[in-house]
Amino acid sequence: MGKYFFLNLFLICFTVLIFGQSAQIIYPNDSISGQPVEPEFPVVIIDTAAVLKELNFPKFSYDSLFTASSNAGEQVLESQIHIRKRDVLLPVLLLIMLVYVTWLRYVFSKELSENFTVILNNNLGQQIYRDREFSANIFKLLTFVNFTLTAGIFLFLLATYFKISLPFENMIYNILASIGLIILLYIVKGFWYAMISAAFKIGPQISFFRFNAQVIYHLLGIALLPFVILAAFAEPPVSNWSLLGAAFLILFGLLLRLFKGMAVMGTFDRFHIVYFLLYICALEIAPILIAVKLFSTWG
Repeated sequence: MGKYFFLNLFLICFTVLIFGQSAQIIYPNDSISGQPVEPEFPVVIIDTAAVLKELNFPKFSYDSLFTASSNAGEQVLESQIHIRKRDVLLPVLLLIMLVYVTWLRYVFSKELSENFTVILNNNLGQQIYRDREFSANIFKLLTFVNFTLTAGIFLFLLATYFKISLPFENMIYNILASIGLIILLYIVKGFWYAMISAAFKIGPQISFFRFNAQVIYHLLGIALLPFVILAAFAEPPVSNWSLLGAAFLILFGLLLRLFKGMAVMGTFDRFHIVYFLLYICALEIAPILIAVKLFSTWG
């Protein structure tokens, strides 16, 4: 009987010990009593959407040089002048122009090299002028189209940068108006050249000078394209630097054209400095003032 008594006592103690260890496994972070311990910091559930609605932050606006504002009353910070509403038209147009210029460089590489020769050497320039004078020069037409498109887009970007009010709300119409203004100035200057040629009997010199001016325009249209692409798509201040670089490039082209004009007119026996001053006032300064007046009238 004593053996059975001690055996039953041993089994009871062993069972109690096992149940006590299992209770500690169930509650590993508990005290000896098995009750859960309170966390050190209280956990609070926050409704983030409700808090943001309660704070009522102003809407973020982001504008572009090549898009028109869709919300006229929305305030835009000076440091956020780059993309509010993207328009797919200008990227596609500039991509087509980039492919077009690459095609011109590949197909008309000889003519482009001759254009540099015209600028650098006056005698060889006269020879190239005579070679192209009586031929159907499709290269001149294609490069002029590229110049008008590039110069028109640059004029549109420049007007947008200086916040000049354009006549249309649609961007494509404003770009077409800028391109049309470039073509109109070119036609007006053509009539001026014809009048001067008839008045002063200097037809050959005017024709050769116009040939030199067209060569400079064609090269300028190709050189302006990278600046226009950066001005349209780069972030400030790179876009601002691109507009400034394009303006300096155009100024350099105009000064080069003046020097070429003086060199051409120097071959004329009755050339006088007064003629040059008249040319500067009538054909260089006056068209620029007319263009500025038109844009200020729109504003």
